[in-house]
Amino acid sequence: MYRDLRQHYWWSGMRRDIADYVSRCLSCQQVKAERLRPGGKLQRLPIPEWKWERINMDFVVGLSRTSRGLDSIWVIVDRLTNSAHFIHVHTSYSAERLELIYIREVGRLHGVPVSIISGRGPQFTSSFWRTFQDELGTRIDLSTAFHPQTDGQSDRTIQVLEDILRACVMDFGGQWDQYLPLAEFAYNKSYYSSIQMALFEDLFGRRCRSPVDESHVIQYDAVDLDDSLRYIEEPVALLVRCVRRLRSRAIHVVKVHWRHRPAEEATWETEHKIRA
Repeated sequence: MYRDLRQHYWWSGMRRDIADYVSRCLSCQQVKAERLRPGGKLQRLPIPEWKWERINMDFVVGLSRTSRGLDSIWVIVDRLTNSAHFIHVHTSYSAERLELIYIREVGRLHGVPVSIISGRGPQFTSSFWRTFQDELGTRIDLSTAFHPQTDGQSDRTIQVLEDILRACVMDFGGQWDQYLPLAEFAYNKSYYSSIQMALFEDLFGRRCRSPVDESHVIQYDAVDLDDSLRYIEEPVALLVRCVRRLRSRAIHVVKVHWRHRPAEEATWETEHKIRA
């Protein structure tokens, strides 16, 4: 959250304030699971050479049925950039129907991948799906049974998607399928510390423009700082000039109206200080 907000806002102690807000957020504490690094040796898969060349896919099932009869989400993740597509489907969809959706949502936008890592659902183990991918020249790798780390990338993405859905379920009103494109947009626009940028920027080579970029950003004036990084306040006008006596000594003072401050906050300063 801090990485996303600091692109548009800044205030002193911003990171601390955001961390404190998140720690007190009831929705965040209820829906977001704690992630720990798994023990044991790492089992690295081949590193993709290009975007959407090697992908992972799996299903989020058990969702409430919408008015259109949809009850699951097909999650497809690019292994190189972590960008993803969230596609609303039904658990009864056949491999033939998933083929058409796959061509429309993945093939049309990214071309044909080299390999796919998927779960062992009946849609992915069917002979039709295997034959279809063989004709495209795509290799199918099924995840190892009872070893979720094989497809850990899509599992991690599914966890994030489930967090988004749980946090916004009251706003969706049961029609989560209508808001799924917004969830996909929010996920792909989020900042990833591992690549030091948002997934959208990693995929397309530029920052994603969002509604907050214009309507919630105000113009700001340049602030002058001295060598010790303190604000340099510039006087606008001298409101009052008078002489004050300190013991037997006369001191010339002026009431100064400072730039970026209202007249009510004018202060008395020595004339010598202002001239300096």
